[in-house]
Amino acid sequence: MPFIATWILFAAYTLLSVGGMVVAKRALPALKIAMSQGHDWLAPATLVALGGGMYVCSFLTWMVILSRSPLMSAYPTAVGLTMAFSTICAMLFLGESLTVASVAGVLLIFAGVVVLARAAVGG
Repeated sequence: MPFIATWILFAAYTLLSVGGMVVAKRALPALKIAMSQGHDWLAPATLVALGGGMYVCSFLTWMVILSRSPLMSAYPTAVGLTMAFSTICAMLFLGESLTVASVAGVLLIFAGVVVLARAAVGG
């Protein structure tokens, strides 16, 4: 599969997977409060469903990636990208703290993804 098409699929997978997790994680506390206090729970439940739907779409995108890419490069790339971007999004959208070690880990993950991508295209 062409290099650009592969990275478009990985970008879509990462966006859907991490986005789905962040949307669901953000909405779940509001849903729990709304349901326990008898408030309108439709809006937070819709967001949880949206997050779940995004995650399901990421799985379908993953199936396309698996059908077109070697497993030995696809799996580490997908895991690395989702780990790195979930860390970044947890900080930006969920207020979680990054440590020096977590920043170093994210940078190492990106370096590993670059090495794997280069190896997959024979570089």
